[in-house]
Amino acid sequence: MKQIPDQAIYNYFDQRNLDVSIHDPGEDNEKRVIVANWNDVHNSMTEYLESYFEIDWEDESTTCCECYCHIHTSPGYYGDPGNFIWTGFGAVCKPCVIDNVESYLEEFTFWSDSTMYQYKAIPSWLVEHLEANNFVPFYSINSDCKDAYESGLHAGQTDTPEKVAKLVTSELGPVEMLFCIDSAGQFDVHFSAYIKKEI
Repeated sequence: MKQIPDQAIYNYFDQRNLDVSIHDPGEDNEKRVIVANWNDVHNSMTEYLESYFEIDWEDESTTCCECYCHIHTSPGYYGDPGNFIWTGFGAVCKPCVIDNVESYLEEFTFWSDSTMYQYKAIPSWLVEHLEANNFVPFYSINSDCKDAYESGLHAGQTDTPEKVAKLVTSELGPVEMLFCIDSAGQFDVHFSAYIKKEI
């Protein structure tokens, strides 16, 4: 199938004062992705463009700040970890994170006794890279501790990152650590703590 020139698409949207962007395919895409507010685009044009592109919504997508490929930011289901992480520079796709995993894990690592840290957590698909980067589960060091924590609306789901960090410090002293979101539901989140071993 002959591809439509990108400029023709931009011209069509510009003439109608509509925003549009075209992204290289990300990990979840087979074709390039065209992003717009499709409520403002005629159905026949949307259907025509779908023959050449995957369609995504402008408020549900962005591009990787490393490789500029498409990232769909809205979860597909409750607990969907997404194939990207948010950093201080923007979204980074899973392949770029894996290519530079040590650096990105560092961005999520903090000292357990820090009072200034804004807690954030890695997605579950990064767990397989923790051991190679000298992280071990907190419960493997202290068997009296839980292997996972819960925060949510149901009874007993009262764990918080602050409480866990204080527990780690009380048991081990100040250490480098990070959190991982193991799963998330509509009303709760399950997370675990990992400690960075001294080399």
